[in-house]
Amino acid sequence: MADPAPPRDRTDQPWRSEGAPPPPSPKKRMPGGWGGLILTALVVYLITNIVLSFFNDGDGPTISYTEFDKQVAAGNVTKIYSKGDAIQGQLKDKRPVPDGKGDYTKFTTQRPAFADDDLWAQLTKQNVVVTAEPVVQERSFLANLLLSLAPMLLLVLLWVFIARRMSAGMGGAGGMLGRKQPPKPVELETGKRTTFADVAGIDEVEGELNDVVDFLKNPDAYRAMGAKMPRGVLLAGPPGTGKTLLARAVAGEAGVPFFSASASGFIEMIVGVGASRVRELFSEARKVAPAIIFIDEIDTIGRARGGGSGMGGHDEREQTLNQ
Repeated sequence: MADPAPPRDRTDQPWRSEGAPPPPSPKKRMPGGWGGLILTALVVYLITNIVLSFFNDGDGPTISYTEFDKQVAAGNVTKIYSKGDAIQGQLKDKRPVPDGKGDYTKFTTQRPAFADDDLWAQLTKQNVVVTAEPVVQERSFLANLLLSLAPMLLLVLLWVFIARRMSAGMGGAGGMLGRKQPPKPVELETGKRTTFADVAGIDEVEGELNDVVDFLKNPDAYRAMGAKMPRGVLLAGPPGTGKTLLARAVAGEAGVPFFSASASGFIEMIVGVGASRVRELFSEARKVAPAIIFIDEIDTIGRARGGGSGMGGHDEREQTLNQ
């Protein structure tokens, strides 16, 4: 049960009498979003191409077709690769680059469309290995870019999918990519507030809880006498005896928001998540105080204090319970 805040003017807050939350604040979006992911993919793509360019010796300089024909006739060509009129090849011995800067063994040339020579006969005579590829329609720059980025985008989408699945296990769509939605007061499904009139068979318990209801309704009178609000009320009993209904009735009688949570939902594999959820729950309740927090099945995180997890340290269950 959250500590009540000092009395405030409630004339402009009709939601308090119904136990409903105030209007939700605009959602905050993560900076970057999909634009940031796409920008990251582009940067990774460019860096990868730059790095690979250092390890790629390329196809060699472009030489004239006349020079290529001379090298074939001299028997200095070992193999060529042809795609349409474009020819790439490998020399046996190094030759000086036409512009005089270094030597080359790999080369590229272009066969003229009007050429009518005995190139094939010369290649066969010199035992040159010939590899050819059929000519296909050239793709546009945009198509080539999309095909190059497709694997990277698939990896990014896979990472986002896995991250969201993991964050769902950590309590919502936040987790790794953002924050989960904060707890909100329970909405009244029927529009009728639950009161003690809806509870039967436990008159003694109702009588004891009437003091809590009266304190929530008239906190100033109790403070004037030096009385303090109880930190909490422990409701014990087998399942189905009306513990949740009784807690809702207390909130309904007092006209305060009602927060409900299950203790088993606080525990996760990652240490500290449960304690963080408890702090967030109480923080949201204090914003609309006075309010009532009902934690069901709290025995699921009950344990002997300091028992540890076999190693003598604090585990997630103990941290959550201490919080």
